[in-house]
Amino acid sequence: MVVTKQKNNLAQSPAHNVEKEVGIDDIFEKLSKIGSEKNKNDNDDKETLEKLKEHVSKLPGFDKADLEDDVRKNKILKKKYQVTSINDPIESVLPKKGQSLLRDRTALKRKRTAEWFDLPKTELTEDMKRELSIIKYRQYLDPKRFYKKDKWEIPERFQMGTIVGGPTDYYNRLTKKQRGEGFIEEILNDPDAKAWFHKTYEGIQKEKVSGGKNYYKDFVAKRKGAK
Repeated sequence: MVVTKQKNNLAQSPAHNVEKEVGIDDIFEKLSKIGSEKNKNDNDDKETLEKLKEHVSKLPGFDKADLEDDVRKNKILKKKYQVTSINDPIESVLPKKGQSLLRDRTALKRKRTAEWFDLPKTELTEDMKRELSIIKYRQYLDPKRFYKKDKWEIPERFQMGTIVGGPTDYYNRLTKKQRGEGFIEEILNDPDAKAWFHKTYEGIQKEKVSGGKNYYKDFVAKRKGAK
């Protein structure tokens, strides 16, 4: 009886071991399934990539020259914004281009020139004209001083002021006798200027009188006196 039981156990053990073991064919079959699934996924990825490339190729492209122009324009704009603007009263006389007031260009110019450097348009009087004539003919006042010969005209906008001397101008400032209310009075109070005017006037008078009746009488009297 014992022998039979052992035989039965021996007979049953190989069958039981066969069911648990996995063969080489099964391994290759599983590997082939995994490989086919992987290839399928790779094919799907390739199809997706091709579709993306097709969509990208349909998008509008850009020109290299246009891109360079855009870069150059951006550089110019940056330089433009880096420029510091200065409030120049001369440039602000005329309106800028593109303004809606271009049709009133003359009126706008007249308005802005009226405020030019905050100088009003001075009304010329006879006294003012005489004072300005001294500046116009200043080259005849002092023979030792040279002025550039240019056509000087009375400006439309100007202001008259008084020079206030400082402590360093003690020896150069005018005295009360020399100081006048205007250019003419100060020149007439200057002894050097008066001497120059007298000398110049005598020379002009001699040139005008030369060859006249009085000149001839003086000439005859001198000849008689010489005899």
